[in-house]
Amino acid sequence: MIITRIKIDNLYSFQNTEIDFTYSRKKTNSTIDGEFLDFAPKFYFKKVCIISGTNASGKTALGKVLCYFLNFITGKNNTISDIVSGVFDKERNALLELDFVTLSDQKIHRVKIEVASNSVNSLKTLFYVATKINGNDSAEKAKQKLKDIEEKQKGGTYINSEQTSLDEVYEQLINKNIQQNWYFLVSENETGSSSGKINEFSVDLLGKLLKIFDPSVSKVNPIFKEVEVNGKIIRLNEGCEVIFANGDKAKIDDDCQVMTDPNRFSKGTFEILQVAGFINRIMNSSDSKVPDEYQIGTFFLDEKMAYSNSHLEQAVVTLIISKLGRYAQFFYTTHNYDILDLNLPVHSFLFMKKDMHNTEIIHPDHTFQKNDRKLLNYVKNDYFHTIPDMEILDELIFGE
Repeated sequence: MIITRIKIDNLYSFQNTEIDFTYSRKKTNSTIDGEFLDFAPKFYFKKVCIISGTNASGKTALGKVLCYFLNFITGKNNTISDIVSGVFDKERNALLELDFVTLSDQKIHRVKIEVASNSVNSLKTLFYVATKINGNDSAEKAKQKLKDIEEKQKGGTYINSEQTSLDEVYEQLINKNIQQNWYFLVSENETGSSSGKINEFSVDLLGKLLKIFDPSVSKVNPIFKEVEVNGKIIRLNEGCEVIFANGDKAKIDDDCQVMTDPNRFSKGTFEILQVAGFINRIMNSSDSKVPDEYQIGTFFLDEKMAYSNSHLEQAVVTLIISKLGRYAQFFYTTHNYDILDLNLPVHSFLFMKKDMHNTEIIHPDHTFQKNDRKLLNYVKNDYFHTIPDMEILDELIFGE
């Protein structure tokens, strides 16, 4: 699937918040290729979304909401309780709405749910609508078609739990051919959801990344085990062994988890282990030997290079973008403003800021239409009012 829009109300710090992952005009000399549908060339979507903001501005919460909703619409169990856990005002229902495109049937879909935190049956309503994307449709026109079907309740596919049962709407939804390849790395202890988990980790990729982040890494060797299958002995990858210049060793499993001596790695090097697995999943989904419509995936990386050098962070993000499949999307959150120096279209950036309770979304491409603006300079000069309020710290520094 390709995510084109999300609307969130009363979840975490999002109050009637809408984020559009499409854009209206073709960008000349863009550094990102293929941000359109082959069967509808005027339908432009964002393949890359760099989400920048201060601490507690809502970046991680957005990743959680997306992950939980993707779990829900593809039939994973117990995901409504995950969504309910983020309800902000317990006295009113939360609303969540997602638009996405499926390539197999060339349709745009909209799913809406309403959940309550103070009810035995948390899922209150479920709504689903879909329509065909015609060859001349823009993203805006396709979105308007969904709205028309919703209002007139005819044309395309329309089914609402207020008119039929929740189970019938849900069955109609999960029976759709919705691509399920995604991988989220969100927060310290939560890895989100991934389907099509890798069977074998690229030891070569991990070795190269580790040596960049830690020059004391001497080599990385694969670890195999032999098993008998149908009378034949085959070798299965079990991860790898990292060998340091002084002879120290650490074992990494095939999911990039440190099995022995995790303290041997610095914070930045430890993070890059997970990032390496993330990159490997992207590379596995972007095999040039398969048709474009199968080079798909939704990838969300949440502040996993917070301890990295700025130049290394920029380089790794550039690497990730270069490995994206034809219809893959990459979401990356950071509070390091140096990432804004990347040579990306202005529509690839999104800013978040929060007042006492609510998150505000800022689309810089709504202000600047040209891609030659230096976003970093505008952010440093607090043009978007996204720099943290330092008044209390000033009082602590200069007060008696």
